[in-house]
Formats: sequence, structure tokens, C-alpha cells
Amino acid sequence: MNWKGIRVLVIFVSGFFFYGCAKRETIQREIEKPEEFKLPTPPVVWPSKEISIRVGLGEFKELYLYLDDSFYIYEGSSLKFQGTNTALKVNIYNAVPAQFYYYTSYGDFETMSEALEKARELADLGISVKVKEIGRTFKTKKGTISSASYLVYQGPYLSQSEALKKSLPYRKVVFKELKNKPHGKFKLTFGERSYNSEGILRIVSKSPMKVLNFEKKDHYSGGSGQRSFLTTGILEIRPSNSGKLQLVNELPLETYLEGVLKGEVPSTFYKEALKAQVVAARTNALSTLGKKLSINSEPYDVTADIFTQNFEGFNDDSYFAEVVKATKGEVLTYEGKLITVFYFSSCGGSLASSEEIFGKDLPYYSARRDNFTKPEHIALYTDSEVKNFIENPPPASCNYSGNRYYRWERTISAMQLSLNIKRKFGKDVGNVRNVKITKRGPSGRSEVLFIEGENGSFFVEGDFEIRRALDVNMLPSSLIYIVNSKDMFIIRGAGFGHGVGMCQFGSSGLAQKGKNYKEILNFYYPGTEIEKIY
Repeated sequence: MNWKGIRVLVIFVSGFFFYGCAKRETIQREIEKPEEFKLPTPPVVWPSKEISIRVGLGEFKELYLYLDDSFYIYEGSSLKFQGTNTALKVNIYNAVPAQFYYYTSYGDFETMSEALEKARELADLGISVKVKEIGRTFKTKKGTISSASYLVYQGPYLSQSEALKKSLPYRKVVFKELKNKPHGKFKLTFGERSYNSEGILRIVSKSPMKVLNFEKKDHYSGGSGQRSFLTTGILEIRPSNSGKLQLVNELPLETYLEGVLKGEVPSTFYKEALKAQVVAARTNALSTLGKKLSINSEPYDVTADIFTQNFEGFNDDSYFAEVVKATKGEVLTYEGKLITVFYFSSCGGSLASSEEIFGKDLPYYSARRDNFTKPEHIALYTDSEVKNFIENPPPASCNYSGNRYYRWERTISAMQLSLNIKRKFGKDVGNVRNVKITKRGPSGRSEVLFIEGENGSFFVEGDFEIRRALDVNMLPSSLIYIVNSKDMFIIRGAGFGHGVGMCQFGSSGLAQKGKNYKEILNFYYPGTEIEKIY
């Protein structure tokens, strides 16, 4: 099988950027935009010129909140309830899930010419596609900055299975557009009092609001658990697309960034590294608005987890607030456009290209060493080259104490691996006899994995899928080599994350050596510019 050009595009990982939205040709309606919420003389406001962002906090069967201090609950623009220091339980009944049209994405391109070239390539294969501009434009002191890109897509179809069946064999990305919105009725319980409501609810409070049964899954350890989650701004409760309760947090972008900084990096990182993180996170947030989840018919721009950016809600640390304020309005651009930002925990000394991980060639991402003084290109295409790189690590910015994922080891039995493949991919290969990486990208990361079992063989393609396949939960990275040992497979690896863009531990390592945040960003995003847009 010729693997050239084959990519399994996985959305919602550090990168997930091939999602979008489209239209049935016979349907001339616009995408339904989230309702604008304007409180009548609201008790809590922020500057009208400040950009806000909508964060999806998850779906709930029932929702438990604690509203400290004075709070106000609106249904539409009408004030329905107000009080102070009250616990609130919300249930949904008579819920009807959303219905969708489904589409297949063939890529999200930086320019219209690239998108049209892809469309012509597909037309030669007898596949009729459309091209759509997605993204937003922001006014700045210098003029405007755009996050626009161009989606090539096919559809609509009435089911996900139909969209997959009628697309090219290797194309796995299906997105959806609302056909019919979800709806349901709410029951609000304040102590012994209960009330019914049918409209979307929005809650504001003079103090941070507490979600008592918030849940965030750890996709690496597999663990999850309920905990309290504090946040400010507006809490919106609405029917989710699956017929549950959807909780959305709308808040100012700069306030959101404080919660991202709190969730993405420890406060022990050097200050210049934290500032670099904020600029990258701000760019990521702005370049995401109007794309990804919102264009995929979700009523929010980002999630609160690793599928976009880790958001930890209300920040009460004045140090984090100071760091965010120090870079207010600063973003990364390339040729006048907001860049597509990726970052991750640790590269293990080898930075990946966007082409090898996400199938999208962006000029500011190339495979090279994580070495500020000597960042030459890297080429680790063979098992022996990767093994030598892992066992004899060269100098790297992220190689310092505290980075426990610079080098690591995992083991998985043949039986565990067989069960894992069946559970996650639906393939019953029987007891696994052999595992081999058959294709690597220039950074050494795995692109194609071959698994041979007593009942058959199976190929796994793409960084994210390979990491899922070789671990009960998920491997730290795909920069690995594998040792077959009887009925066990020993996996030795380097780094944590996909390897594209800024290495968070590397940024702290550079800051430790006296580099400022602009030097750090210029190293990890070469050729880009730092611009202050507000």
C-alpha cells in the first residue's frame, strides 16, 4: 500500500483544525449564530470593546451550582430570579436532541488558491466539492488582522456513516451542521422551591460562581472525577445537541487567558516563559473564533480541556493576572494573518513539522532540534536513528530537572494490546505477535504502525491514533522505538505531546538562560511577528 499523502486527521488535539461547516445547495439559510446576550442594566459588565469568548464547560444530566453573593438569572432578556448565597439544581426534561446534516472535510487551507488547487485535484478523481471561507477579521490599530482560512468539503449527507462511505477511503474527518436545534424544558430547584423554564438561561453574579459537579477527564491517565469549578462572567445553561444540559461560560478574552495560564503551565515556570504562553494562547483563542467547534454546530468557541486549551476557570493569583496584563493584546502573525498556533508540554529534544503530524504544511513549523544556539533540521527516519536519539540525547532546552517526560518507558502485553485494538478500533486481530513502526516523520515521530496478530494484521495511522493504540489510555508521545520481548512490548519514548510549535518545558528552559518572551516565541514560531492588536 502506498502511504504517500495519507493522513488521518484527528480533530480536538493540540491541533484539531480541519473542522468546519457547510450548506446543502438547496438550503440558502445562514449558519445560526449564538444569541447575543445584552443584559438590561446588568449588575456585572465588562468594557464593550473587549473581545469575549465562549467556553464549553461540558454536558450534564443534572447540574449543581452554588451562587455566592448576589446573583441574577435571565431567560432571554427578562430577569426571572435573583437572590444571594443559594444552591441551585437544574434538570432537563422533555429533551429532544439536535438533528444534523453531515459533511466530509478535505482540508482547511491558508489561501483560496491552495483550496482551489485541492478542489481541482479532487475533481480529477470524480469528487465534487465546495470551498468555503471560515474564520473572523479583527480591527486593530494598524488596520485589520484575519484568521480566515478556506475549507474544502463534500456533502451534505443525512448520516455520519453515509459521509464516511462516500468520501475517500483514508479521509476520516466528518463535521456536522444543525438541521434542527435541540430543545427541552428546565426545572430549577432552590432548596425546597422549584420553578420551570423553557428558554436559554444566563446567570451572572457579583462573585465567582461555583459548578459543584464539574468533570474533566484526563486523557492520558484515563482518570476523571467530579470537583468544584469556579468561574466569572456569564454562565449559560441550554439544551445540548445530545439532549442533556449544556453549560457555557462567556467571559472577556483576557480573563479567559488567566484561567488558561493557570491550567496550562505551573507558576514555577520562569516569568518570560509564562508571557510566551499567554501570547500563544491568545493567538490560539482568536484564530479559533468562528472555526472548529462553533462551525461544527456547537454553541461555544473552545472547550475547557486539552482539545483546545486547558481552562481552569477563575484565577485568584495576582501573579498570573500580572503576566496576562503585561502582554495584553499581543498576538503572533504571519504575513498579516493570525497564525495557527500549536504548543505542547515537552518535545524530548525534537520539534515536529505540522506536515508530519497534522498533514498541513505551515512555514513556521519545521522538524528541527530544540536547541536555541544550534536549531538545525533533524531527520530521524529509521528505528536505529530514533533509538540512538532517545538513548543518547543531545543538548535540548527542555532537558532539565522537573521534566519527567523528557525520557520515559512503558510496557504493554500482547493480550492488553489485542484488547486495546479491539476496544478502540473495532479490529479483532487476535493475540498480537509483532508490532512495527513502518513510517516516521522527520522528527522521528511515528506516522504508520503495523500490528500483526494471529487472526490478521492492522495498520494504525497518525500520531494521535498510534498513541491511543499502544497504551490502555494514551502514550505521552509517538517519538518512540519498540522492543518485542516474548509476550510483552517495551516502548521507550521522548517528550509529551505532538511536538509541533512551542515546547512548554523548553520555553522555561530558555527563560532560565535569560531569554525574554519575544526571543522564545521567535525561536518556536520562526518567521512570525508579534503584534499588539489592542
